[in-house]
Amino acid sequence: MHRRLAGITTDPEERARHLAQAAIHFDAATTAALDVGAARARSRGAPAAAAELLELAIKLGADTAERRIRLARHHFDAGDPARARMLLEETVAGLPAGATRAEALHLLAVVRLHDDSYLESAGYLQQALGEAGAELGLRVRILIQLLFVLVNLGRIPDALELTSGSMADAERLGDPGLLAKALAASVMIRFLSGHGLDEPTLQRALNLEDPDTPGPVMLRPALVASLLLAWTGRLDQAADRLLSIRHRCLERGEESDLMFTAFHLVIVQCWRGNLAGARLIAEDTLERAVQLGTGFSLAIALAARANVVAYAGLPDEARRAAHEALAIFERGSCLAVTVWPAVTLGFLEISVGDCEAAAATLGPLAAAAAAMGYGEPTAAPFAPDAVEALIGVGRLEEAAALTDQLESNGRRLDRAWALALGARCQSLLLAATGDLDRAAEAAERALVEHQRLPMPFERARTLLVLGQIQRRRRRKQAATVALREAARIFSELGTPLWASRAQNELERVNINHAGSTGLTPTEHRVARLAATGMTNRKVADALFISPKTVEANLARAYSKLNIHSRAELGQRMAMPAHREAPDSGGRDRS
Repeated sequence: MHRRLAGITTDPEERARHLAQAAIHFDAATTAALDVGAARARSRGAPAAAAELLELAIKLGADTAERRIRLARHHFDAGDPARARMLLEETVAGLPAGATRAEALHLLAVVRLHDDSYLESAGYLQQALGEAGAELGLRVRILIQLLFVLVNLGRIPDALELTSGSMADAERLGDPGLLAKALAASVMIRFLSGHGLDEPTLQRALNLEDPDTPGPVMLRPALVASLLLAWTGRLDQAADRLLSIRHRCLERGEESDLMFTAFHLVIVQCWRGNLAGARLIAEDTLERAVQLGTGFSLAIALAARANVVAYAGLPDEARRAAHEALAIFERGSCLAVTVWPAVTLGFLEISVGDCEAAAATLGPLAAAAAAMGYGEPTAAPFAPDAVEALIGVGRLEEAAALTDQLESNGRRLDRAWALALGARCQSLLLAATGDLDRAAEAAERALVEHQRLPMPFERARTLLVLGQIQRRRRRKQAATVALREAARIFSELGTPLWASRAQNELERVNINHAGSTGLTPTEHRVARLAATGMTNRKVADALFISPKTVEANLARAYSKLNIHSRAELGQRMAMPAHREAPDSGGRDRS
C-alpha cells in the first residue's frame, strides 16, 4: 500500500516517507528520495521533519558520515543540540583525519557554542582548520566561525589579525555567501577595535548575502548590520531589522538562533524605551529556553529577563535572574556574554542608590574591556553607571579617567551615546567637586547630544542630574522644569524607581511645603506619601530609606501637627501650601 501511495503522491516528502515505509532493505532510489525530501523540508523551515527523513535513510542502511553530519545540523536547527552533539561526537570518533572529519568538527564547534563552551569550540575549530587541507570553502567557513569565537573569548587583537587573511581566502574562493560573512565579520571586529564603522564594506556584505543560505545567525551580515546600527545610535532601524530576523527564524524553525537574536532585541527595545515589547520577547525567550534544555540558552534568557525587570523596578526579581545567568555563564568561557548580567546588576544598584555595590560590580569591567582590546565606546555599555558609582564612593580619579576615555572616543568616532553620557558623567564629576556652574554647562551639553540619541530613559537621567545641580545652584524654576520632565518620562516609560527619585528631588525644590507645616523636608516627604495610604514599607522603598526611619519621621510629624491618625494626616497634607519663594542666585553648600 505504501509503495502504491508513493507512486500517486506528488509531494517529495510524502513520497519519500511512503517509499521508506515500503522498503525492507537498502534501496538506492529510496535513499535518494529521502535525501531530496529532507532537503525540501529544511528549505520550507521544517528541520525536525528533515531530520526524521534522514533518520529513515540511516535505518535503511544508508549510514554515511556525510548524512550523519546533515542529520546533526537538522537536529541542531530544530532545537535539539544535545542530540546533535551526540551524533557529531560519534561521527568524529569514527572518522580518519580529513575534510569530512573537519566538517564534523566544524559543526561540533558550532553546537558547543550554544552550550557556552567557547574554549572547547575554539579547540575544535583549530583542529578542523588543520584537517581541512586544500578545501578552501571549508577553510573559509571555519575561519569565519573562529573569528566569532575569538571575539567572544575576549581576544579582539587575535581576531583582528585573522580578518585580512579570511577576507583574502573568501575573495579567492568566489562564493558570494561566504564572502558576505567574511566581510561582515571583518567590519564588526574593526568596529569593536575602535577603527570606526566601514559602511561601504558592510553594504557590500549585505548585497552579497543570500538570506536563504543556512548557517548560524550570529554570522549573518543582516544580524551584524542590525547590531552595528544599534551601537551607532540608530535604534529604530536596528529594532526593525532584528524583528525581521526574529520572524525569519520563527518561520524557518531555527530555535537555537532565535535565542541569540531575541537577547539583542530585548536590549535594543529597552534602550528605545519600549519596555512592554522587551518584556514580551523576554518572557517568550525564557519559555523557549526551558524547552531547549541547554544551560547557555537559559542563561541568555535569564540575562534578558534581568535587564527588563531591572528597568521595571523589581530589584529582587532582577537580582535573582542576573545572578542565575551569571552563574551559568561563569561555568563557560564566553567572556563577552558575562558582561551583560554584570551590567544589569550594576545598573540595578545605581537604581536603588547603592553606589558601593554598583562600584564593586562595575569597577573591574573597565580594566577588563581594555585588556580584551575593545576601542569602541559602545562596547563598554557599563561605563556611565560605573562613573556614577565611583563618584558615589569617592573614587573620583578613577571616575575621571573613565569619563575622559568615554568623551575622547565619543569625539573621535562621533558617537552620540558616548558624547551625551560622557558629558553627563563630566557634570556629575564637576558637581562632586563643587563646581556647580560648569556642572550645569556639562549637563546642558549632554542634552544637546541627546537630541540625536533616541534613548528617552538616558535623556531623563540627564535631566535628573541637571535638576539636582540647578537645585543646588538655587535655580528653583530651572530645577523644577528639568525634574518635572524627568519624572514625566520615567513615569511614561514604566520605570518607577527612577520616577520616584525624580519626584523626591522635585519635592526638595519645593521645600516651602515643609515650611508651611513646620515639618523638615524629610518629614514632609514621608508624611505626604503616608497620607496617600502607602504602607511604611512602601514609603521606605519609594524614598530609599528604612522603615524605621519612616516610623521616626511620622512620629515627629504627628507631634508637630498635633494629630493622631492617618486620616487626620491626609486632611492636613491636603491643605494649600504657601507660594514658592522666587529663584535666587548663589550656591547651595549642601
